[in-house]
Amino acid sequence: MPHPHSGGGARGAVRYLITGAPIVIYACHCTICQTRSGSAFGRAMRIQATDFQLTAGMLKRFARHAGSGQLFTNAVCPDCGTRRHHHANRASARWTIPAG
Repeated sequence: MPHPHSGGGARGAVRYLITGAPIVIYACHCTICQTRSGSAFGRAMRIQATDFQLTAGMLKRFARHAGSGQLFTNAVCPDCGTRRHHHANRASARWTIPAG
């Protein structure tokens, strides 16, 4: 993946740059990713939080508890609801971004 890599929400209200290489790209089979993707898995890319730069718009954040007991903070576009990233309280320096 070339750097920086740009992305955004479905309607363009939020835009961002990823400036570093991903730590890992994987398929997650948790029930939350299954529900979000409508399939057996969701593709995800883990990055360092410092490699994510918001260039336009603002993100809305909400928290959810996982079955493991971890607290996840999620950031979505307030305009279209597209998830931009999430992270667990136990690994807040690493964010997970949907890898479409």
